Amino acid sequence: MRARSGGDHFQDGGGGVDNKKSERRVPELLVGAGTVLTTDNLNRAFDAGAKFAVAPGFNPTVVREAVKRGLPFMPGISCATHIEQAMELSLRHFKFFPAEPLGGVTMLKAIAAPYKHLGVGFFPTGGINPDNAMSYLAMPEVIACGGTWLGKSADIAAGKWDKIESEVRNAVVMLAKRIL
Repeated sequence: MRARSGGDHFQDGGGGVDNKKSERRVPELLVGAGTVLTTDNLNRAFDAGAKFAVAPGFNPTVVREAVKRGLPFMPGISCATHIEQAMELSLRHFKFFPAEPLGGVTMLKAIAAPYKHLGVGFFPTGGINPDNAMSYLAMPEVIACGGTWLGKSADIAAGKWDKIESEVRNAVVMLAKRIL
């Protein structure tokens, strides 16, 4: 069974919706939470049923809480120092953010190289789109990509569900090429 990923975020004070309800409706959905900035955000996300959470940056307090509770958490990293700090706290998966402004695939390859033998994995977000997603996904260290083009806030607010569904279907076709 392949899991589909969806998410919730705490940006602008939101987040913490009942993710358990989404999973009951679509059992194969892997629901995560993003823009987790505080331990309160972290706890609310997992209490609401998130299976993983990500942050835009590396906050040692939030990382320690996630590790203490055994919660799958990917802090944001943008340099080798962040990777080493997170690894010191037992993490091996990281959000690479903002991916494109930081130098994209070229930068990710450079900072991942010294750590490949340690089983690290990266989740790039920030500037990922249909034109560059496959370049990231071609890297063995990339475990997933985030792409807001799949459900832009304005389209969600306007109820443009047909447009969103079309974008998701196109992404599934694109990703199937990597899997097959």
